[in-house]
Order: sequence, then structure tokens, then C-alpha cells
Amino acid sequence: MIARSDLATHPDRLRWNARYESGFTPSFRPHPLAERALALTLPDGPVLDLASGPSGSALLAAAAGRGCVAVDASDVALGLLEHEAASRGLSGLISLVHADLGSWRPEPASYAVVLCTGFWDRALLPGAAEAVLAGGRTAVNDHAAAAVPWVSDSDGAGLLERLEDVGVVGASPN
Repeated sequence: MIARSDLATHPDRLRWNARYESGFTPSFRPHPLAERALALTLPDGPVLDLASGPSGSALLAAAAGRGCVAVDASDVALGLLEHEAASRGLSGLISLVHADLGSWRPEPASYAVVLCTGFWDRALLPGAAEAVLAGGRTAVNDHAAAAVPWVSDSDGAGLLERLEDVGVVGASPN
């Protein structure tokens, strides 16, 4: 994994790298919301894990044979995930993206599942919903409000209204 030089002084990168470099031992347990979402009937396609950190959810998706794109501002976290994926023989199924989620957006209609279980940014959520393939899911855990994960069949048009109502969203465009 190659760290992006334009993120060298990014505050999120610095904060999370400091955490992951200071004796942190990742559990690599998948998030319960990811387990729920990945157990649903889904279209073929990869999983997108936003703010993945050293993600057990990405490993769960890869172990099930799905490709997974893990995006995080912390190159240290992505390195931990890369090492664990290699030790499990899953390297070919997990792609690592070192990016600032404040500006990075996924390609529309590209993923069976979009996970966002370790990060909350309202501005990211419409793009996350648009990135889901027809019949797929967006699974978001709201750390700032209700902190109750929710996965739904609602369409992307209801995304902002649902955010106003519950603070947590699941969406399936079309």
C-alpha cells in the first residue's frame, strides 16, 4: 500500500496513525452491522468499507468471496489490514485506498454493499447511497446520534429525510 503524500499532514491521518502505532492490537472482528448486511440477499459485486481502519468487516466480505475496497485516511490502519489479509490468503480480494473521506467519493452504482461503521459524516452519505447497485445495501452506524445501526430497503431518494428522522441510514437505490 502506498501512502499518499498529500495526506501527510492531514489531521485525521495523524490522529489515527498515532493511535494505531502506539501498541494498538486490532481484533479484526467484523462490525455486527456488516455481519447483518452481508447476510442479506445481495447482488453480485464488491463491498465498499468507508473509514475501514483495520477492518474485520473487509476480511469477512473477502472470506465470503466478495471483493472489498477499504478506504481510510490512516495508512497505518490500511497496512495492518493489508498484513492480516495476506496472512489469511485474502490479499487478492481486498483493495486499499488511502484517502480523505472529506473529499473522496465512490463511483455510483458500483457496490453490492457500502459499509460505514466507524465514521460519521452527513456529507458522505448521499454519495454512499448512490454507490450501491440496485438491490444492494448501504449500512451506516451513527456514532453521533442514536448509535443504532439500521439496514433498509428504502430508495436513495429517502436518504436525507431518513437521516433527519433517525440519524442512521440504509438504502437500496432502485
